[in-house]
Amino acid sequence: MSLSMRGRGGRGGGRGGGVRSLPRPSPTILRAMDDSMPISSAASFLVAPAESAFAAGDSEAGEAALWDIWNQVVEYASQTPAHELDRVIEVLKAVADLEEPATFEIWGKQATWKQLPLLGPAIRESWDDGI
Repeated sequence: MSLSMRGRGGRGGGRGGGVRSLPRPSPTILRAMDDSMPISSAASFLVAPAESAFAAGDSEAGEAALWDIWNQVVEYASQTPAHELDRVIEVLKAVADLEEPATFEIWGKQATWKQLPLLGPAIRESWDDGI
């Protein structure tokens, strides 16, 4: 049971009082959060699918990739004890420092990595879904 793009209704668990099994983090998120990978490399690796799509001028594919990436990050962070979140924070800071592509389009507007585009909506969606 993994998080995907918007409109994840029907994924079960959560608010009904039942026990919800937690999904295993994807190999991508596990590798990016592995301390053996340098932070800057982890940031580039994490957003590579979105970066490639934006560089090719495919905003729709880039946006879809970002939703998937951020949902994975949010899910991983929600399963990680607060005192162990340093790596997540450092990788997100490194994503914000990425320079290529310099700008890309999200929801019809120019965006940069500095803005961590779509991360806020992904977090909000997870709150709404009761993660």
